[in-house]
Amino acid sequence: MQKLIKQTIYKWRDWQWQRQNKLALQSPENKAKQYYDNHYDEWPLDENVALYDMRDGQQLSDSPRAILLHWLNNKPKMQHIIVAESQYLTEIQATLAYLTLSDRSQIHVVIQFSDEHMHALLTAKYVVTNAMIFSDIFVKRSGQIFINTWHGTPLKKMGYAMPGGVMGSWNVLRNLMMTDYLVMPNAYTTTIFRRDYRLDTLYRGQLLNVGYPRNDVLVNGLKPMLEKKVRALVHSQQKVILYAPTWSGDATTLTSSYEEIQKYLVVLKQLQQQLPQYDIRFKAHPYVYQLVERDEAFASYLVPNYLDTNDVLAITDILITDYSSLFFDYLITQRPILFLDQNADYQTSRGTYLADNQLPGPYTRQVEDIVDWIHHLSDIQIKFSVQYQNFYQRYVANDDGLATERVATVIQKQPAIQSVKTIRMLINGEDFSESQFDDGVVARIPQNVDQSFVIYERHLLDNWYGYQFFTHVDQVMPNSRIFVNKSPQDNSLSPEQAKIKGQRIVGNAHFDILVIGQTNASTHQKDIMMLANQVLMRANTKRSEWLLNIGYQRVWHHNTWELWQQELTKIDQTLIEKVIGDA
Repeated sequence: MQKLIKQTIYKWRDWQWQRQNKLALQSPENKAKQYYDNHYDEWPLDENVALYDMRDGQQLSDSPRAILLHWLNNKPKMQHIIVAESQYLTEIQATLAYLTLSDRSQIHVVIQFSDEHMHALLTAKYVVTNAMIFSDIFVKRSGQIFINTWHGTPLKKMGYAMPGGVMGSWNVLRNLMMTDYLVMPNAYTTTIFRRDYRLDTLYRGQLLNVGYPRNDVLVNGLKPMLEKKVRALVHSQQKVILYAPTWSGDATTLTSSYEEIQKYLVVLKQLQQQLPQYDIRFKAHPYVYQLVERDEAFASYLVPNYLDTNDVLAITDILITDYSSLFFDYLITQRPILFLDQNADYQTSRGTYLADNQLPGPYTRQVEDIVDWIHHLSDIQIKFSVQYQNFYQRYVANDDGLATERVATVIQKQPAIQSVKTIRMLINGEDFSESQFDDGVVARIPQNVDQSFVIYERHLLDNWYGYQFFTHVDQVMPNSRIFVNKSPQDNSLSPEQAKIKGQRIVGNAHFDILVIGQTNASTHQKDIMMLANQVLMRANTKRSEWLLNIGYQRVWHHNTWELWQQELTKIDQTLIEKVIGDA
């Protein structure tokens, strides 16, 4: 009876999930995805087109902006397509006006998820981002060059190093696996990405440790006319104190976001009251900018969001921040940095790579301390001079004002695929149930094999399957990574469509062997079958039909296990025997 009740509850929740996904399929994003998939191989790449997607169509800023400006001046034939989310179109147009680029015929702005956006995403030779493309539509085509400049040296923990990193990292990981050139500001950041996003042994692109294009302005300074514009837009003709806290990571609701920005307002008012000789300005994180903009109390402090952060830093005399990575960039100016932490539990909820006492300036939770330090700024600079210079050498020594030129020169070359000698194995986690863990399949995989799991989001939304996942996930996290299949079921997919869907899950990564330990077949398994040269699976008639349909051959079987290959290659008999155990 209890089993029947559980099955009924599962069916009810499954129906709800299916209904929600049917509604989701009507969204602009899913309509765009259908358009993208239907035209995937139709149009040739255009060697003279670059597409820019910055913060998912919310800005025209950061290192991608620096690359765009460089190409405008050095590649007159290149066309530049900027993705704009509808509600941020005005902001991106304001940035173009600020840069005096509104009338440039080489620049085109397309609305996110429009047909024009999808056509450009399919045909642009270069796709440039500074974080990740949040939508999972993009599946890099052969010949495309995907450039990811990221958006700062990390102080906050990232990837699998942060709490909740398993699910919080999957889309970043998917994007990174497609990235041909990952632009890094320093060796420290390179090490963190390789370790905490598990790039080693699967990532086949190139990490460019060459400095940040966006930092060139902090070395070379703003051009006089641009500096005049910036000062006019931030309403400042005297010394500037910039308060620039990061997003705390817990502002997921309107209520918590409102509470967070009220804390900022208290700080700004105290600083203005006690330091009237300075212009106090506030750079809001993009995640809360619109909420701040609607509050008139911030009007006299707020820096327009369309101004590039480093353009503002270039005229800033003192920086006050907490965990924002922009302080690393600001080191280039050799000006004072003060740390004010308004989040009492940040180390627990997110965590940082560096301790508070390691920072290149004093750290506090009290605004009164900040005021006192500014009154004794020379003493503070002397006290932290050695620490400051150590930070400068470690984090911004690559920034010599020529980073944009170096990056632009490299990324125009067709990237060489980095060779990987380690065996790369993809395990169908699907629901992380006992078929893999109680039977010991996962435990028997040798530690020297690169391991990735692919799970089916639909199952995680169910109580029972979700419980299985969180019960077993800790067993694999020390030495593996997890990809997530977010797609709804579709039994009508052609092999070509299934291949795009599979590549979408893992970001074009390819594996030597796929292991399917489940007895039953599912459409999720159909999505991932073409991601590996070999498929080791428990015998199943339905799966065998799918594999035959996409050109695989059964080359080995033992009791309940079978091995299939698309191209006949040498079988690693020892590895197979370890995985299947006594089956």
